[in-house]
Amino acid sequence: MISGRTKSILEAGIREFIETGEPITSEKLYKKYDFGIKQAMIRWELHDLAEGNYFFQQHPSGGRIPSDKAYRFFVKEIVSGMERERLEEEGETEEIARYFARGENAKFVKQLAESLGVFGLCYEQERNMVHRSGIAELFEAIEMGNREEMRALVEDLDKISDRMEEKKIWWEEETEWPQVFIGKSPFTKSNQLSVVIRKISKKETGNVIVMAIGPKRMDYETSLKLFEYLNQLI
Repeated sequence: MISGRTKSILEAGIREFIETGEPITSEKLYKKYDFGIKQAMIRWELHDLAEGNYFFQQHPSGGRIPSDKAYRFFVKEIVSGMERERLEEEGETEEIARYFARGENAKFVKQLAESLGVFGLCYEQERNMVHRSGIAELFEAIEMGNREEMRALVEDLDKISDRMEEKKIWWEEETEWPQVFIGKSPFTKSNQLSVVIRKISKKETGNVIVMAIGPKRMDYETSLKLFEYLNQLI
């Protein structure tokens, strides 16, 4: 069980990495956040979190990077918070939501991709139509280590529409939404991607699937809250 202070340090570290892409150090966290402890204690907390497989180091002398386990914990906390509040959107995300509410799904996914730096997808079941946008945004956001990883990513994007159809029974029968996949998902094979997906039932068009595909350090919080807000609009 993670204590309150350790949890705060973990969440702060994840948020910092999502925002900057730079490995986390005790010095950075000490300068930016007030945890009520000295830098040496933050260093020990990060060490303990690494022992618990929440962070890892690419180099012994380097900072720490969130693991898949850390991202899953982070997402769970976001979803738990959303269940306790009614969401309201402002500014740019409100504009994205308006496109969706009006059924302008091509514009919706384009704005989704541009605003969040992800590959956006919207599948209208009634019309069997897939709207997709954001290949450039995703390639700009993600770091590919080798040719094989790049090939897997390209194949995922190329086959995403077919996989939506192949997994139709899954998303038709699934009752718990949203779903978040860190690494491989029912729709992607690349281990470098994360997928945020939600099913929304609209009276006019039936089931609609909205999806954001991004790097593991994607903005989960904004994606999850936006998708939940879309569901509340219906």
